[in-house]
Amino acid sequence: MKSERIFDYVRDVDTALIINGGENQIDKTFFYITGAKSGIFEGSALFIRPDEVKIITSELEEQAARETGYDVIIFKTRDEFNEIIKKIFENHTNIGINYSAVSLEQYKNILKIIPDKEFIDISQSILEARKIKEDDEISKIREAAKIASDSLEDVIPKIREGMTEIELAAEVVYAMMKNGASGESFSTIVAFGKNSSMPHYFPGKTKLKKGDFVLIDYGAVYQRYCSDTTRTMVFGRASEEQKEI
Repeated sequence: MKSERIFDYVRDVDTALIINGGENQIDKTFFYITGAKSGIFEGSALFIRPDEVKIITSELEEQAARETGYDVIIFKTRDEFNEIIKKIFENHTNIGINYSAVSLEQYKNILKIIPDKEFIDISQSILEARKIKEDDEISKIREAAKIASDSLEDVIPKIREGMTEIELAAEVVYAMMKNGASGESFSTIVAFGKNSSMPHYFPGKTKLKKGDFVLIDYGAVYQRYCSDTTRTMVFGRASEEQKEI
């Protein structure tokens, strides 16, 4: 179990709480441990021990949670959620928390629910555990990379003079989704000409001209695993200076 590996890198802790906030406060470790293929799991949590995982979630996510094969506890209200957390951790004193993924608001709420506990930062332990990829993880990463690579091959023939950076970015994302991605790893970057000098440029309405650099920085998500690819080409014939660059 992936939960077991997390505890290999931390002492004096055999129980941990992984907690999600709203859509922008989702701890990716939740999906690393559970392997949940669908669901957002806002406001959900995990009770984890080396040999045990319990998913605490709402009715909205019940089906996705049960598909993982782990124990599932369903709550209907936030008060119910708080009572479940209080009961499930009542016999545990030292509790691991992924500090790097918990907001100050979430942490204060945890202290209100279970105030008599000692919380220990296990964020570094989680990072160490996640560095070691299992075969199924490697397979998913390879597929994410393949989707990205194949998608660029599909997009290159569609690059045309006068199209905007936004239009090309849309073609890239569409191709990835069509080839099996569940989404983009991050906001796709497409930059033409001088805009390609900015590493984290946001695509705009700049139109493509002959001789422009075309930089595409993009990635595909496949079963929650990501790829990250950057390709730079020249639209038309590259000058000697561009080849050197």
